[in-house]
Amino acid sequence: MVDEPLAVGQRVLNIAKDAPTLHKVIALITAVVLYLLLRPANSSSQRPIARLPVWVPIEIAASAYLLTSSPLFSRLLSLLRRGTGSLFGLSTKHQLLYNSPDVDRIFADGRRLSTLHVGYSLIVRVFGGTMDAEFEKKMLPTYKKLYPPVERVFLNEANATSAIERGDVPGKTARLVSLTGEPADREIWERSAECRLVSPDAVEANLHALTRDFGAAIAIPLLYGQDFMDRYDTLLSDFWKFDNDAFPLLVVGAPTWLPLKSFQEGLRARERLREQMMALYTRIDQYALGQPVDLGADLSDISTVALERSKVYREAGIEPRQRGEVDFSLLWGQNANTQPLVFWLLANIYATPRLLADLRKETAEHVKVLRTNPPSITGLDIPALMRDCPLLKSALFEVYRLYNEATSIRYVSSTMTLSEGGHTHTLPGGSFLSAPHAVTQRDPTLYPEPEKFIPDRFLETDAETGQRVARSLAEREILAIVACIMALWDMEPANGGEWELPGMRPGTGAMCPLNDIKVVLRRRKVT
Repeated sequence: MVDEPLAVGQRVLNIAKDAPTLHKVIALITAVVLYLLLRPANSSSQRPIARLPVWVPIEIAASAYLLTSSPLFSRLLSLLRRGTGSLFGLSTKHQLLYNSPDVDRIFADGRRLSTLHVGYSLIVRVFGGTMDAEFEKKMLPTYKKLYPPVERVFLNEANATSAIERGDVPGKTARLVSLTGEPADREIWERSAECRLVSPDAVEANLHALTRDFGAAIAIPLLYGQDFMDRYDTLLSDFWKFDNDAFPLLVVGAPTWLPLKSFQEGLRARERLREQMMALYTRIDQYALGQPVDLGADLSDISTVALERSKVYREAGIEPRQRGEVDFSLLWGQNANTQPLVFWLLANIYATPRLLADLRKETAEHVKVLRTNPPSITGLDIPALMRDCPLLKSALFEVYRLYNEATSIRYVSSTMTLSEGGHTHTLPGGSFLSAPHAVTQRDPTLYPEPEKFIPDRFLETDAETGQRVARSLAEREILAIVACIMALWDMEPANGGEWELPGMRPGTGAMCPLNDIKVVLRRRKVT
């Protein structure tokens, strides 16, 4: 009888544990290959919700690389084209839609294209959900009811603005770094930034870690309340450890026994996050039902998103701990892509000659600064930032273009046909369709000098066509944070030289810097 793939992989590693390093590497590769080969075929066809094959993310990444790396590789990939249109793929189980003018219209077909199967696959494979077939039967008639509570806050302009205003971005920005030098006085977002007082009025810090955690410390309480942030002391460090070190391997089906130190640390962080989310949703249920809340937690500022989703789960008979497992993915989706973009926008603004001065001038009427020592913000008009600051919005869209690695993936629930360029393509039911948007974002025929940050690139597009209007909660958060930091803080490279932006590597949605930037921050002198 063939052993379980997990046992086989572990046996190979045990045999090689005392071998030379090269042999250990070979053993590791062998163990992974054996695991993938011996693993039972995907049995999702017997489950109510079909799973995304583990090779689909790999095919998407490889195809995106081939399409952008060189004309030769692009021509090789064209051999997999479906006719002469925009569809590519190794098999009919998954097809990629590349550079199609109709991509938005196609993916808007909610009747035949579903997000459930992709999202659920990630919940189980990446976020560690422990769901069974009975749970899946409850989710099928329920999942669409979970979207409106999110959309009413995250995508509604008035509600998104109100949420960001509750986050007190001006007040928190005034405390971006502590000028006392005492570790006990530091805010939660300073802990991972290696902050160091270098003079009575200046702090050295790692800009990426600082701004990433600053954004998350504003966003997470808007969803789950301040008590959750205060009570879970390692929330931010666990979140980024999981996102950086576990997520990328889990999404391509890596076995959890893989003996990589960083991966195992990421898995432990994931388990802490899961446990905390499950406990949180137990407290949310107690609060909603008027029962005593565990730990005496204060949930008075919990969002309507969390309360309404919990109600949907409750009516479907889904237990609080399972709710926390599912909505772990909501916490990740709120922060994993948005917060790194805060860093990239700030770094490019401060590193681009005259742009900082131009943006301070453009936003001055909407970010009211009291000329005191230190200065403070007395008014923040978020709708005006969205409406009357075209250069700031253009810079944000340029950051999206350069650093946001978005890919749309849908499950084809019933056979559909696409007509394009005289060709008709059939997408069979039970297959998956994806669109790697980042490929076209760096297309030189669409964007001259595609690797260069050009802050006014989208000015004309916005003015003439109205495209790319910032609407979401995430965009309001980014613009509000960046506008407030520009208003209150000066910063320069810690080495006293010119700004040098780091290289980047693929993240779980937004690009990650290869290394952080050490900067010195000082309160801005407003005259």
